[in-house]
Amino acid sequence: MADATTVVRVTSDCPFIDPGLIDATLATWPRPGVDYLGFEGYPRGLDHEVMTMQGAR
Repeated sequence: MADATTVVRVTSDCPFIDPGLIDATLATWPRPGVDYLGFEGYPRGLDHEVMTMQGAR
């Protein structure tokens, strides 16, 4: 298993994922006491989630 501490989840039904949007999300990560960060309000296809490896289990 990798020594990763953060997981970025992008699903195959989000074909228009924007790397700049993910970079902006990761710029605010980590947040104390937060294991999961999801987004609403973006058009379909730009969905992504960020979570700690512990939160992903």
